[in-house]
Amino acid sequence: MPVAAGKATLTIGALQRVNGVYSGDYKIKVFPYFLKNEKGTLAIVVSDESLAKINQGKVVAIIGIATTSGAGGRSRHIDATATPADINRGTIKLWFTTTGNRKMVFAPAYHFAGNVTTLVLAQMAETKP
Repeated sequence: MPVAAGKATLTIGALQRVNGVYSGDYKIKVFPYFLKNEKGTLAIVVSDESLAKINQGKVVAIIGIATTSGAGGRSRHIDATATPADINRGTIKLWFTTTGNRKMVFAPAYHFAGNVTTLVLAQMAETKP
């Protein structure tokens, strides 16, 4: 994601699905503004109904929460759209607003690793909204 005179990169670890929520760790690195880097946990709600639609090749709107780690951890709402390419992979466009009221948009590829309980997303630089 372009940032004034820099770039933001989102890295999401493998997400595990439990009770309709894919959860895992994330990091955002902002170059050259390292003080704006953050890490934390990501929780993306994907109901059984939404997962069935994805498996049918349908585009699905989903939501989630990113919570920063450390003292005073902040939570931010995430909106997302999953667009399947086939039953095992596709892209997920996710966006959220920063504390400076700036919309950040990322569109990484995803694939299911072995089964639908593990979701792996590619590292992605921010895209323009």
